[in-house]
Amino acid sequence: MKTQNNIKVRQSPDDYEYLIEKLGRPWDDIYLERLHTELQPENRTGLMLDVGIGTGLIPREMARMKAYAGYRIIGLDYYEDMVETCREKIAEEGLEDRLEVVQGDAADLPFPDNYFDVVMSRATLHHLSDPTQALREKYRVLKPGGICLIHDIRRDAPAETLEQFTQFRAKLNMPPTIIEEKFTMPEMQGFIERAGLKGIAKLVSPDSGLGSLGFELFFSKA
Repeated sequence: MKTQNNIKVRQSPDDYEYLIEKLGRPWDDIYLERLHTELQPENRTGLMLDVGIGTGLIPREMARMKAYAGYRIIGLDYYEDMVETCREKIAEEGLEDRLEVVQGDAADLPFPDNYFDVVMSRATLHHLSDPTQALREKYRVLKPGGICLIHDIRRDAPAETLEQFTQFRAKLNMPPTIIEEKFTMPEMQGFIERAGLKGIAKLVSPDSGLGSLGFELFFSKA
């Protein structure tokens, strides 16, 4: 596995689980709704990859959902302690037949070409040292006809949305997010172009509301 400075802000698995569960729920709901809209998973089968799975909160929820009963999910995380904690939670919840986790690098995915029906990633891209290569890898492992859905926070989000997010964090005794480490929409367009995905990937962000805190990057493989 390549050695890279992938995570700029390091959290323990327990702190990460708390943060995602308490803070990320509204945005997780947006992500799950969008994934369902694009995929329409009922009565379909396939293989999913979650890049940057952490402790697996979203995939564990998906593995319990009837709509995704035909899918098997593989999660990937860079850090051994995240992988081990995620495996423990999967075992505790009896989800081993639906969900597994491997250690690996988003810029060097340990999977063959054209392998996954779905690639997903939530709030991970801004942590990576080489976002362009990470996008190339996500495209590489997609099967023809497969889809990739990425959500992340943006540095150029509307001021009122960022303030709302800061207040939300304060209620949980959390400091403001480190906005400087996030990417702007023009920066994301640059990553897309350098990854060879111009004309393939669609980058959008609402003008207002909770969704405007971040962006959605979607692409499908022909």
